[in-house]
Amino acid sequence: LSFGLHRDYGRKMIFYRVILNDYNGDGKFDNDDPVVLCVSDLYGRNFTQVTSDEEQFIDYTYNEETQTIMIKTIVDSDSNKKFNEVDEIVFSTMKVLEPAMATKIFTDDMKESLMSELE
Repeated sequence: LSFGLHRDYGRKMIFYRVILNDYNGDGKFDNDDPVVLCVSDLYGRNFTQVTSDEEQFIDYTYNEETQTIMIKTIVDSDSNKKFNEVDEIVFSTMKVLEPAMATKIFTDDMKESLMSELE
C-alpha cells in the first residue's frame, strides 16, 4: 500500500504497509483486510514482517532512547472479519536494530489480571 524511508533512526530503514491476504473473502486486497507492517534496509534487503497476518496495523511511535518502535494494531476479536471500534487494540514493540516479529507488550495473562482488578 505504501512505504516510508527512515534515515533518522539508529539504522536507515524502509517501513512498508502490506496486505498479504484477502482476510474478509470479498475478492479484493484493500484496507478492509489486515494491513501488516514490514521493514527492510534501504536496499530492500532483509525484508521482515513485523506484525501478524491477523492484525490491522494502525500506527507506530519511535523511542530514540531505547531504539524501539511501539506499534498499535487492531485484532478482529469478535471474529466478524472486520476491524472496527469494538475490536481489541494491541500494543507491541520491536527493536529497530534487530528487526523481527514484534513482541506484545501485554500478555494474555497480564490482560486477564488487569481486567480482574477492574471488576
